[in-house]
Amino acid sequence: RWKFGGYVVSDCGAVGDIYRTHKTAASAPEGAARAVLAGTDLDCGTEYRALLPAVQQKLLPEEAITNAVRRLFTARFRLGMFDPPDAVPYARIPYDVVESSEHKDLALDAARESIVLLKNETLSNGAPLLPLSKDTKTIAVIGPNANDVDVMLGNYNGEPTQPMTPLDGIKLRVSRHTTVLYARGCDIAANLPAMQVVPNTALYTTNNKRREAGLKGQYFNRADFNTAHLVKPLFTRIDRHIDFHWADAAPRDDMDDDNFGV
Repeated sequence: RWKFGGYVVSDCGAVGDIYRTHKTAASAPEGAARAVLAGTDLDCGTEYRALLPAVQQKLLPEEAITNAVRRLFTARFRLGMFDPPDAVPYARIPYDVVESSEHKDLALDAARESIVLLKNETLSNGAPLLPLSKDTKTIAVIGPNANDVDVMLGNYNGEPTQPMTPLDGIKLRVSRHTTVLYARGCDIAANLPAMQVVPNTALYTTNNKRREAGLKGQYFNRADFNTAHLVKPLFTRIDRHIDFHWADAAPRDDMDDDNFGV
């Protein structure tokens, strides 16, 4: 009906929810079978390891798996993943398209179109509260998300080179005579700790009886710390700012993205 020519992938862990939390299936094979039969070609997780016993238990036909794999590989062929790079148009897209003016303008339009203004209060003089005047003397910004970049990005996202929080944006738009006050106000949820990056001024390393700014880290090409002491670190360095994002990439290009320790 939609003439969709791609493939369907689950949210991460969603197939496991079928039998673990939703309890609509009695086992991993039954949950995996139901997902495939419902049209989920790819599982973000490990639940599709149960597809072999699912076929053996006659919970789904092997043909259903074949059709899912066909859709997956059709997409990969269309993307040129089996062709030499010089034959793939996507491989020739230059890096300067990232954060290009055209893309920034499109992102700004998308943000404007998706904003929902819940209520625009009327002031005592009859004028609406918003938009704020640049000459406003004092603005109070309150809330845990107002000064948090990560909560704006979510996940499955790229890393912007110049991220801006709502607090940053407000400070940028008002005049230099406006005082902008900020308070976190509350936590996002009860018992959820509000973690903050440790300021650089609190980090130091004692090196030859001298205090040096930053923390010394040893970097290993293995994730097993039980055996790390048996080998020399790949390298050692002092980092002054500790706020790393290593979920998808190692600290250095010569390290294994999925098997390293610090």
